[in-house]
Amino acid sequence: MLRRGAVRPGKKDAADERRCLGRSRGGLTTKVHAAVDGRGRILKLILTPGHAGDAPVGEKLLEGLCANHVLADAAYDSDAIRLRVKRMWAQACIKPKANRKARKRCIKERYRHRNIIERFFGALNRFRRVATRYEKKSINFAGFLWLASLLTKPF
Repeated sequence: MLRRGAVRPGKKDAADERRCLGRSRGGLTTKVHAAVDGRGRILKLILTPGHAGDAPVGEKLLEGLCANHVLADAAYDSDAIRLRVKRMWAQACIKPKANRKARKRCIKERYRHRNIIERFFGALNRFRRVATRYEKKSINFAGFLWLASLLTKPF
């Protein structure tokens, strides 16, 4: 029995989960996780709700990819992701989190090339339909993300 004012999961929560919508500080949002090659061409794309963490998705993002180097933001800094990169026979260049007890090494000269993914997301946000997310369903939004990424020029 629920007391008055208690939150009960219902249809709206299930619908938001299907739409990849999640509450964050700015309201309902969707996170876009992407893997690109050295020239900024998209390889893989995953959508998650806005409240979901980045590190659990990082492992899924690396599945089936082949690379010599993996550059990632501090949000993807976890031992599981580093182990996954090691199994790929690649070198990880992931900026360590500030709260990490055992500091990991990150080569600054190589980490500077992470701007390719930042430029990729900047190019995606130039498409109004992607930047404002007009689509209700996540599969339609992902389709427009793929289309926009194919229309952007490689760097």
